Amino acid sequence: MQGNTRQQLPNARYFHSNMQAVNIPLEDTAYRIHIPSEEPEIPRILSCQTDQEVYVLPFVESSSDPAPPPRRQVLSILSPQHPCAYDIIPSKPYKDLDHHAPGWGRVYFGIILPQVDDGMYQEPSPETVSFVAIKRLNKRVVNEALLQGKKENPYVELLRMQTLGDNIHVLGCFDALQDETYLYIVMPFCEEESLVECIPWMSGAGLEEGQVRKYYEQILENLFYLRSHGICHRDLSPDNCMLHQGRVVLTDLAMSFRVPHDNDIVQRSSTFGKPAYLPPEVFMQFPFSAYGCDLWSSAVILFNLLTGEVLYEHPHFNSILFRYFVLARGIASTTFNERMMEVLMDPDLNEGQSFTLQRATQVVMGLNPAYLQLLDGMLQVAPQQRWTAEQVHEHLSRLP
Repeated sequence: MQGNTRQQLPNARYFHSNMQAVNIPLEDTAYRIHIPSEEPEIPRILSCQTDQEVYVLPFVESSSDPAPPPRRQVLSILSPQHPCAYDIIPSKPYKDLDHHAPGWGRVYFGIILPQVDDGMYQEPSPETVSFVAIKRLNKRVVNEALLQGKKENPYVELLRMQTLGDNIHVLGCFDALQDETYLYIVMPFCEEESLVECIPWMSGAGLEEGQVRKYYEQILENLFYLRSHGICHRDLSPDNCMLHQGRVVLTDLAMSFRVPHDNDIVQRSSTFGKPAYLPPEVFMQFPFSAYGCDLWSSAVILFNLLTGEVLYEHPHFNSILFRYFVLARGIASTTFNERMMEVLMDPDLNEGQSFTLQRATQVVMGLNPAYLQLLDGMLQVAPQQRWTAEQVHEHLSRLP
């Protein structure tokens, strides 16, 4: 049975514009949103501000097949090279992005409506439906934040998705569109969400060892992929590791930067990323290795996967977890050493911290020694003593 066919209302309004110059404090600003024509215009997109401006495609009534209720918004691509529209699903709650800045944007979830005629779109069948995630960003809020020095740059994220996004290592995008108010990034919908949802946090155990190895080998492969293109992610965490079609793909490269081919040492930089995944030299704003920074973050993710625990709140001496697991080497010990005991006997240790340490310690001491050796090699305080990505790969390849 064919899907329901829907037609545009004649009063729909459209907008198109040229990219406005924005002074962005990052090096990757020379880009243009991809379009199929030679004209230097952004693809047209429907404004979703009011009912008069929204591209409403009502269902055609059918006596034999009751029409489902219309969805609330449709983003339509007008170019003949893109014969489809994106229909937002109201039953799927949107994800608010205001943690970046008030009014930053939202992520909606929708489906692709294939075009069957001029202005006509077809409701796909359950067997052929393709789901998408639509990130809608307020350009004014984003540009003001960038001018004030915000490091997370969605224009750089879009650039990475378009140039590196293969949906195997880095999540790509189907389309990049804008109207007068918003930038829209249309991406594949990741049904399995991120590693955050997979990790059994604070349960006294991590994931099954085989699953951990599979996920981590894919993360490491993704880092090799970024390095082959001269890119440092700079914000690697479980939130930015999505599960798409059974494998881990990297997302949110909004803080990424291009690394000089002859030297990956960054002399100075303000703090960026999530403190719980930063190496100590980055947190302290010392010179750091760009690729080494990503590898350290991946080691912290490996610890999360193996234990279900947070390794530390921030990589500094005043973090009791950092003192215990990294400075006192509790990360790789199957027995208590003197420095670990000093931390455990600290009179300033409160009841909650003591309980967290005891639970995490029990999990760590029950880990496969091969993974303890791996964590020990990757999480050395001195950068020059840490394992390289090649050493990590070789170690993993020797595991049974």
